Amino acid sequence: MVKALVHDAMRADRPNAKFAGFTDVKDLAEAIVGVWDKPAAEVNGNRLWLTEKP
Repeated sequence: MVKALVHDAMRADRPNAKFAGFTDVKDLAEAIVGVWDKPAAEVNGNRLWLTEKP
């Protein structure tokens, strides 16, 4: 689940912000591209962690 997205411009606007729990748009894009390289049975019904696990 993606809680919220963050990108470089947001970080530049608020350099002291931690953006805890936010997913970087670059990480999300890489994860989406990576899904296409895997068999459907391997990814269907699974969660892809893009941030540190709680």
